[in-house]
Amino acid sequence: MVKKADIPDHVITSALKLAGDEGWDAVTLPQLADVAGVPLIEVHRVTPNRQAVLNGIGRLVDEAVLAEGAADADEKARDRLFEVIMRRFDFLQDHRPGIIAIADGLRREPLWALCQGPAFERSMRLMLDVARLPARGPFGPAKVRVLGLIYLDIFRTWRADDSDDMAKTMKALDKRLEQAEQLANTFESGRSSWRARRSQRGQEGEAVADGDEGAEVNS
Repeated sequence: MVKKADIPDHVITSALKLAGDEGWDAVTLPQLADVAGVPLIEVHRVTPNRQAVLNGIGRLVDEAVLAEGAADADEKARDRLFEVIMRRFDFLQDHRPGIIAIADGLRREPLWALCQGPAFERSMRLMLDVARLPARGPFGPAKVRVLGLIYLDIFRTWRADDSDDMAKTMKALDKRLEQAEQLANTFESGRSSWRARRSQRGQEGEAVADGDEGAEVNS
């Protein structure tokens, strides 16, 4: 007997099991109620449609990222982000058949996949926050997009990774984060150089203006 407070999580994990066993198309209210072992009305309250199932899975993944708290502030930014992203993949690994089945199903239904865009962006922002790298300021959206591209790339690696310890996934993630770090450092160096040149031009302009004023006084 599932406790009432546990029903929402139980229904979602049951949906993952059902998808893994029979495919995404098999995730219907009646079949989900049978697998979960709870009344149909309770399933409907949690997941009235398949979009609600996807939202519920996203919630559980985000909660898995949050469960271990914020990343250690003493660690390097790259290491913090690596740890937080791997929390996400730890959850996916625990529900691997269902996650892959749902991903396959969404590829056949692009409209469903498109609807996940806003939730996906929120999850990327959440991971940046947990890694103590909040996506704020004018470059915040760019950070979210870059992380999203990295995550989707590593998801493909994870899907093909047949190792129990996700060694290939971790290696690929480390490489992508290293590349992103190098790109960010190059960008920051270029921005600092631009600021320095701009400041120097401003100082030179002020010096010229002061010289012109002095010439006018002497005349």
